[in-house]
Amino acid sequence: MVSTQPVTAPACPHAGLARDFQPFDLTDPFGFYARAREETPIFHSPEIDYWVVTRYADIRDIFRDPATFSSENTQAPYRPRPPEVQRILDEGGFSVVTGLSGKQPPDHTRLRGFIKKAFTPRRVASMESPIRAIATEMIDRFAGRGHADLVTELAFELPALVVFRMLGVPAEDVPRVKAWAQSRVAMNFGDAPLEEQIHHAENLVRYWRYCQDLVRSRLEHPQDDLPGALAALYASGEEEIRLDEIAGLVYGQLTAGHETTTALLSNGLKELLADRDAWDAICADPALIPAAVEELLRLSAPVFTWKRRTTRPATVGGVTLPAGTNLLLLLGSANHDSTVFPDPDRIDLRRDNASRHLSFGLGIHFCLGAPLARLEARVVLEELTRRLPTLRLTPGQRFDYSANSSFRGPAHVLAEWDIDRAEVPTLEFAECPEDPALVGGKAASLASLTRAGLPVPDGFVVTTAAFDAVLGGVAAERLAREARALRDAPVAELERGAAALRELIQQAPLPGGLADAIRGAYARLGDDVPVAVRSSATAEDSADTSFAGQQDTYLWVVGADAVVEHVRRCWSSLYSARSIAYRRDHGVDEGVRMAVVVQRMVDADVAGVAMTVNPTTGDRSTIVIDASFGLGEAVVSGTVTPDHFVVDKVMLEVVDQRIGPKHVEVVADPSGSGTVEREVEPERQGQPALTAGQVRAVAELAKRAERHYGCPQDVEWALHGGEVLLLQSRPETVWSRRPEPARPAGAAPSAPTGLAGMAQTLINPLAARSRAHADH
Repeated sequence: MVSTQPVTAPACPHAGLARDFQPFDLTDPFGFYARAREETPIFHSPEIDYWVVTRYADIRDIFRDPATFSSENTQAPYRPRPPEVQRILDEGGFSVVTGLSGKQPPDHTRLRGFIKKAFTPRRVASMESPIRAIATEMIDRFAGRGHADLVTELAFELPALVVFRMLGVPAEDVPRVKAWAQSRVAMNFGDAPLEEQIHHAENLVRYWRYCQDLVRSRLEHPQDDLPGALAALYASGEEEIRLDEIAGLVYGQLTAGHETTTALLSNGLKELLADRDAWDAICADPALIPAAVEELLRLSAPVFTWKRRTTRPATVGGVTLPAGTNLLLLLGSANHDSTVFPDPDRIDLRRDNASRHLSFGLGIHFCLGAPLARLEARVVLEELTRRLPTLRLTPGQRFDYSANSSFRGPAHVLAEWDIDRAEVPTLEFAECPEDPALVGGKAASLASLTRAGLPVPDGFVVTTAAFDAVLGGVAAERLAREARALRDAPVAELERGAAALRELIQQAPLPGGLADAIRGAYARLGDDVPVAVRSSATAEDSADTSFAGQQDTYLWVVGADAVVEHVRRCWSSLYSARSIAYRRDHGVDEGVRMAVVVQRMVDADVAGVAMTVNPTTGDRSTIVIDASFGLGEAVVSGTVTPDHFVVDKVMLEVVDQRIGPKHVEVVADPSGSGTVEREVEPERQGQPALTAGQVRAVAELAKRAERHYGCPQDVEWALHGGEVLLLQSRPETVWSRRPEPARPAGAAPSAPTGLAGMAQTLINPLAARSRAHADH
């Protein structure tokens, strides 16, 4: 129990126990915690010069008495920062002393009132749909794969996307803000060597400036988010809050709102999947999921330790402490205290007092984000148990934890599950995993582009599961074997053999329900929507082999039965003579399988292709655009000589152009199905297909695709009603595969100079920085 009677400074008891305490190693501390609770509830750690409190009752009472046990040291480092590190912070204008958790009344009371505006029950409840959408999208990316890292592919980013949405941080900023937040954890709760502290200090300066800029932007451009609401209060002058306080609140919440939940999800999923009975129980009865969330919060507290400092003499666990004593509260130990939680190391979904855990603190500093963290954990468990009930830990893995005293979560949780691919014959782009083995290269690319927010016409993919179901294992092996035998055959024999293989596929009966699944997916696009039916082989649109034009594409297909028939034709085109020859010439194995993309047609006014590397010279500082009237088939097939624009990639200005004689255009057949060639009026043939503004818009779209993939792209696009749409983007496979020219022995790698060097630095600053570092 806690007493505030005057006391004298204590001598350190149980020095032997203190020597065994490892404050920065949270890998598996529970055995030590149990020993500490039994032998002594409180001991002094010379390594950090803190008194360590282990029992539930003592920590609970400390939380309840903020006047005696101040939170002012919550964010303080364990040791004074080295002069080199402090200099970086001072010169960078870093002025954050502590977040809300380290404030004391009356400042804490005043500022907590402001931050509560982001976490009202109504606002948190309104987040369930967005959270579920984010969780679903993230699970979609790996659900069809059969294995995943649940940390890097789910737990790491999801909480950040949620809280950043509330705080107005753009999704594209998530990676760097997460990195900055991890630097904050390392600086305040770790014991990193000097060179790492210097790196983290530089990140803290960037983090602080980002928060200041975010607040300033809300003064100029108000938005419906927490910084916007606080900036509005500041601008009105009705509330007592300073700009640096607003930036400090944003700085604190950007970490507190996601690092803790990331730890909860990553460690919680690890513990839950290690207890098969508990996992199976919540799969069978989702009503148990809220109880599971509380047990995971208790079992693996996301904030494992917290700090306090005595403001006056006090007694804790029988040890007398003077004013100014630093305390480290082991929440991970308190939540395993068997005097409060019987059989504490076990997940008990029927435990009646699980919610008494101290994972969110207690009293005036109780975590404002607790309802949001519980909601996120519940939604994630609901989606995982519903969609992946056979989820299990990958055997033989090691769980690594970062070296710090307070945030405990494994860096990786590898999991696997059973997949019945026959159950997923069709997938909409939005739910499509980026898994070429399931959806082929083209569909994986379209799914990725759709999720990245690029303007892709909607559609669905008939997965390789459907292809497998039609062929069956024996037929697939036979086709692959016969196609392999045809590779070295004379041209005439290749043509005959390929025709026989195509006929075999087109005559194969469809399994029950497959045709209905395709018709149903088509119906969801609308009534008799014109679509493109396009092959999407598993080796297609890769960085090594584009397969461009090797399998079939059908435009302006209308009607459910017609879609089913053209899907069959795409399957069979995998065994056309040209496709077999292409695989032979590029060393692609005959085990390739076929998915099929069905995508809403764009009635294009103008269409064409855009290359983010000059296909003639390999110059990456330009974008080359070919354009013609009507659908893009006229350009891709070489039917017309298109307009040719060369655009500077940095300034997006046209540096060269040739206007082609566009005598025909491909348009929708007036009969309502298919396409026809139509002569272009003489007065239009020599006119540019694109205005200067439209050229720029196409170039911007191509540049976004390259930025998304991180490598040169070959983009198909269409212009309709003034909007530029992205039909397909595949890696460029000529210049990206060309080896670097040989250099004389001992010569340094060549680097761009002059204007070319400036352009390369602007296009790829990270590569330029790495090259400069290597040169020095």
